[in-house]
Amino acid sequence: MLVVRCKECHMEISSHPTKSQSCGCSNMMTVKGDSVTAVDLSRVVMISSDVKKKQKDGVLSDSDLM
Repeated sequence: MLVVRCKECHMEISSHPTKSQSCGCSNMMTVKGDSVTAVDLSRVVMISSDVKKKQKDGVLSDSDLM
């Protein structure tokens, strides 16, 4: 689940798997599932996300990570 905030109207929206939700201001930030759209995405802040990035095996060694 995503939680995003519009910098224009300061509305926070939590995502829903099937329901599309919009802030309604001139930026028209819209959240559905794990996608976020807006007129200007630089005016959107992601508050939290449970989406995990998958790391490819062997890209960084243990010493690189340290």
